[in-house]
Order: sequence, then C-alpha cells, then structure tokens
Amino acid sequence: TIYRNNNSKTIEHALFDRYLTNIGYRAGDKILAFWGGHAISRMAKLKLNILNYLINYRNYSTYYIDDNQLIDCLNYIQRNNIALLRGYASALYLLAKKANEINMHFQINAISPTAEQLFDFQRKEIVKAFGPNIFDQYGCIETLSLAFECDQHCGLHQAFEHSISEVINNKGES
Repeated sequence: TIYRNNNSKTIEHALFDRYLTNIGYRAGDKILAFWGGHAISRMAKLKLNILNYLINYRNYSTYYIDDNQLIDCLNYIQRNNIALLRGYASALYLLAKKANEINMHFQINAISPTAEQLFDFQRKEIVKAFGPNIFDQYGCIETLSLAFECDQHCGLHQAFEHSISEVINNKGES
C-alpha cells in the first residue's frame, strides 16, 4: 500500500533530485530515457513534448524494441551529448548489447537503470557500451525514490526520509 499526499510527493522529488545531483546530473543536461509511454490525450502529449524539449529529455519507447529502434537510439546518443541515460534495466541491457555488437562505445556521465533488478551480466554489458558511471536505482512509477546506488557501488541507500520497505527472503519471510 502506498499512501501519498502533496508533502510526500515533494519529499519524493527532492530525494530523486538528490540522487541525480549525486550521480553528476545537472538541470538542463541532456537525458535519454528508454521505457514505456503512457496513453494520454493529444493535448497532454503536446504539452509533454514541449516540456521534454525544454528540459532536454528524449524518450524511446520500449513497447516495440527492434534492431532499427536500437540503432536509431544509438545514433541519437552519438549525435548528442547525453549526460544521463536512464531506463528499464533490461532495455538498457538490450541497447548496450546492440552497441557492443556493432562496436559503438560511449562515455556517458551517468547511467541509471531502474524499475527492475539489475543483474551482474547486464551491468557488465552496459558498462562495456556506455562507460563505468552506472548507478542502480530502485524505484517504480508509484514512487521514484526508494533506494539509490552511490559512487562507492556497495549496494543501495534506502530513502528512509519517505518510505518504509520490507525485505523478504526466498522463503517469504521478513
């Protein structure tokens, strides 16, 4: 169960901004995101496109990933100075795998896989394609700010300021 109000949303966004600042992102830096979209009205989509343009944000949908889309995304990265690459861990892995397959390598300031568990084999592939600045983040559409990896890469720091997480073992016990 997730309980939210305006105060909790403000704290959530402040914690997420702290994470972005800690990984080297600065407001106005170019962001490329790789995840699903939302079914929204034309007017809402227009407003979102204008906002995304103003904040240097580009999204590639993960709904229909194919080689052409992966190559288009890699070409976009090559043409632009992307400071933050963010998205589903599995999608970033597929993008990195394609980059490595066609021998395209980049040095991106920060890579932020999220929404899914980041496995070691995925991390290795992503680092090979995009550089070592990978910072795992545990969050979801319901709340951005649950736990974050720092530059020490020794696990995640839980955002205790606004959330309580229950960790359950393989037997279903907390």
